[in-house]
Amino acid sequence: MIPKQFENLFLDDPVTTPYLAKEGGEPVGRSLENLELRHENNFFARIDGQRLFMWGVPWNKPVEYDNLPKVSEELLGLEKGGSEGQLVFGDYHTLDLRIPTDSEAIIKECYPKGDVPLVRLGTIY
Repeated sequence: MIPKQFENLFLDDPVTTPYLAKEGGEPVGRSLENLELRHENNFFARIDGQRLFMWGVPWNKPVEYDNLPKVSEELLGLEKGGSEGQLVFGDYHTLDLRIPTDSEAIIKECYPKGDVPLVRLGTIY
């Protein structure tokens, strides 16, 4: 059920409208299993104390996960082949967001390609 303050965010959206529950409850025949959601080969970088993955919506007590095996186990194998590590930038404070060539983000192709205004991207050493 969508809280009143969020209802209008979904009602006029051509992408979400077909998926809204009709009168009488949840959509028939839809489940997490038959949606076949896939997240694969992602690289997760976080700072100490930051959650790794959150399943659910903020207004309905989402489940928070601190490790990838738990995400895969409890969420029907949602994240396969993912890994976690540190992401070291050239100089974060000056928006030099270049990363080492041997970074797992580069190896897994999880790093932006192309230009981003005001940011220096690419690889270093």
